[in-house]
Amino acid sequence: MFAVHPLHVESVTWVIARKELLSALFYLAAVMTWLRFLEAERRLPYLAALALFAAAMLCKSIAVTLPAALLVLLWWKKGHIAGKDLPPMLPFFLVELVLAGIDLLSYQRVNLSFDYTAVERVLIVTHSLRFDAVKRLWPTDLTLMYPEGQG
Repeated sequence: MFAVHPLHVESVTWVIARKELLSALFYLAAVMTWLRFLEAERRLPYLAALALFAAAMLCKSIAVTLPAALLVLLWWKKGHIAGKDLPPMLPFFLVELVLAGIDLLSYQRVNLSFDYTAVERVLIVTHSLRFDAVKRLWPTDLTLMYPEGQG
């Protein structure tokens, strides 16, 4: 994909974007290890999946979606989610809350502002989706940092 479409080539080539690759690696490894845990329900795959999830979160906070994805996988494999399936998920949600909280605190320390109105948030999302779709269809004038209002 990276060879034929230049939109996300920075994740592979630029040192600054290696966090995406590392996070994806740890995220997918956590999913595979979790699936192994579901087959045998042994302690080692469980702890490995939890550690891999923490590593993915430390690389990039987008990995916050993993506990929800694991619940979906659990439902898909078993056809339902029982009460006994939830306690093993609690440490994943705890790691998620702690690391996401630390991440938010770090943003507050550097005075990044998140106080947008609901209308502004919708406009930002729609602009981002449109911009991404256009760049995927016609990948010209790509840059690492776009001027404010363009990216």
